[in-house]
Amino acid sequence: MVFFELYLLSVVSFICGFLVKLVDFFEDDLKLHKKYSVWVDFAGIFYGLIIAGVLFFWPALAPLAFGVILGEIVAKKIDAPAHIFGVIAFLIFVVLFSISGMVNFNLDIIVVFLFCIFLVASILDEKLDHYSESMKKNNLLKKILSFRLVLELSSIGVFLITLNPIYWVSIFSFDLAYIICSKNLPLIFNKKRVVLRRVR
Repeated sequence: MVFFELYLLSVVSFICGFLVKLVDFFEDDLKLHKKYSVWVDFAGIFYGLIIAGVLFFWPALAPLAFGVILGEIVAKKIDAPAHIFGVIAFLIFVVLFSISGMVNFNLDIIVVFLFCIFLVASILDEKLDHYSESMKKNNLLKKILSFRLVLELSSIGVFLITLNPIYWVSIFSFDLAYIICSKNLPLIFNKKRVVLRRVR
């Protein structure tokens, strides 16, 4: 049963990572965003609902979800409409879960401590990634920083302390999807553009 739950969490987190990167990709490409703007906004709302759904089934992940989202806001990464819609959808459903009593989010010193860890890790990841983009030399350090490993390492540390693997499984699956999409989405759409140019 535990294995099945971890497997389900990994699948859901992977889908969420895919949607977040999909939104990032379309928001960064103005031509594609203009063409698929409605679908991009829908993808943002959908991943917000997925994160809220994850907390419904795994309330212990609340410090991770809130820490990362707040970290992204502090780092000014929630700056596109689709991402804003995603955060709003997430917050609305979390509030509804709380008011209805469907989910009880415990607020104790351990939860606050974990929240602070993930908040700081999220901000550091974004700051280091921004620093890596400003580096002129394409060296090993730049490549390492671009992978945003602080949050990943933090989740492993929390796993070792709490002996609860859900934090690491969630982050690892999310990051795996994000990295795969980062490498493949540009290739897919560049090939599509080449084909369209040849047809024209």
